[in-house]
Amino acid sequence: MVSTRVGASRASAGPPARNSSPRAGILLDRDGTIIADHGYVGSVDRVEFIEGSPEAIASFNRANIPVAVVTNQAGVARGMYGIDDVARVHSYVQDQLAEYGARIDLFVYCPYHPEGVVEAFARASEDRKPAPGMA
Repeated sequence: MVSTRVGASRASAGPPARNSSPRAGILLDRDGTIIADHGYVGSVDRVEFIEGSPEAIASFNRANIPVAVVTNQAGVARGMYGIDDVARVHSYVQDQLAEYGARIDLFVYCPYHPEGVVEAFARASEDRKPAPGMA
């Protein structure tokens, strides 16, 4: 699992500190929920927002409900794009959402897949949905 907080300069892994208080929030998938699922969206030219998704995210933000995106990104393991490409897509999504007064508070993604061709990411992972690791 790789996570990036808004404004973070680098990715970090692992769950939040155990001493933090539980807080209500929303977990959204990226492809097919926020943006159209064109299959392996690893570049900004493939980002197309689903109608109403930016406005829905803005409504969660106005209600002070943290919004996290949890997304499988097997394209990394399959060698279709890299970690930097995922970061660029997420940054672009953030920039586009800002035009609606919306933001994602945390992006969490799983770059692993057991059938991957990139050795570092070719494995099973509890972070890969539908397993609960990213949640």
